[in-house]
Parts: sequence; structure tokens; C-alpha cells
Amino acid sequence: MIGAGEIFLAAKLTLYVDDRRVENLCALLLDKVDSEFDLKRDRAVKSFAHIGDRATDALIELLEDERMAFRVAGILEGIGSEKAGDALIDAVLRGNPSVKEHMIWSLMGIGDKIPYNPPFPHLIANF
Repeated sequence: MIGAGEIFLAAKLTLYVDDRRVENLCALLLDKVDSEFDLKRDRAVKSFAHIGDRATDALIELLEDERMAFRVAGILEGIGSEKAGDALIDAVLRGNPSVKEHMIWSLMGIGDKIPYNPPFPHLIANF
């Protein structure tokens, strides 16, 4: 059995492995996110940031969880891809009002990184 420490270390090394292994690692991290222990859950979410763009699909799943939505939005902002921006837009349009403001700020951060033009006026008007 692989321990939590090894999983988090592996996340830092994903630059050097193929997509299949990254997918397996993301699945392991998603299992850790379901942990009842806050520290283990936080370390798992933080590990996705080390994986980067290849973790976007897993992070999109985590946007549904209000406990982690703020942190996940920040990680998606750091990734800064169009796919990450699309996920944040979708989360704003259907998400919980308590996390919408943070999602919009993360979208604005993505807009600064790539030539991406999300419908900010529309999102803010519906906020």
C-alpha cells in the first residue's frame, strides 16, 4: 500500500511520467480528498497544484465540494488554462452563492494569464 507521503511526493514528480500514471495518481488523490482528516484532505488538494494542467479534470470534480471550492478555484487559477476557466465559469453559473465571488476572482486571474475572454459582465450581473 502506498502511503500518503509517497502520493504527495509523486505529485511533485509528475512532470517526468506519462498521462496514464498521472491519471492513476489523480484517482489516488481524489480518494485522499474524501478523508475525514482535514490535514490529509488539504495535502491532497494542494498536491493537484503540483500536477498542473493534467489534474484539471480531477479538480473540476472537486469544485462541487463547498469545503474545497475556494482552494480548488485558486489552483485552477494557477493552472490558467482555458479548460480551467470554462470549469470556473460553469461553477459560477450553477454554484453556491457563497463561493461565487471567489470563483469570479479566480476567473479574472486566469484572464490575466491567457488570451481568454470569459463573459465577466454577464457573470457579475447574475451574481
